[in-house]
Amino acid sequence: ELKVSEMVADSHRDDEKIMAHHRVIISISGCPKGCAAPEARPFGVHGVSEPMITEAICSECFACVDACPQGAIVIRGGGPQINFTRCDLCEYCVKACTTGKLVSAKKGYRIMVGGRFGRFHQLGTQLFRIADKETLINTIVASIRTIKEEAVGYEDINAIVNRVGVAPIFKRLYQGEIVNIGDKV
Repeated sequence: ELKVSEMVADSHRDDEKIMAHHRVIISISGCPKGCAAPEARPFGVHGVSEPMITEAICSECFACVDACPQGAIVIRGGGPQINFTRCDLCEYCVKACTTGKLVSAKKGYRIMVGGRFGRFHQLGTQLFRIADKETLINTIVASIRTIKEEAVGYEDINAIVNRVGVAPIFKRLYQGEIVNIGDKV
């Protein structure tokens, strides 16, 4: 519906080959471990889950502390404490908790844009730490529209973000230019 293939083809001469790096790439990873390297792709999506501490009794087994790859959890005062600036929303602590002291409060998507793999490797910019499906779809639409309207020559979203930042994407998101196509995707 967004005519992405046509957008890529229109930016090239008829006799010119469309190479892999000319395409719009969206990388999706079910968890923050990022096996598909979404943080280093033009548009990356991680599945995330925000942990929450409940009123349940903690057994102080330290399973959540051991499971956290970021070292974001400590046991103090009879239960876990989470440093959310270090937490990567992976849900490992929730899965490790045997008492229900830690549960998933919110699930969603971390959205990154402007990454690049290969010789000039670059991590993308995080647009949303945890977003819902509608925001994800609208951000993809806004990013594609940004490529269509802001690209100079063969620029991809990485080059656009490096040149002008992520403001054009947010502008398209928040100025009501996005049509909710989430049900059609």
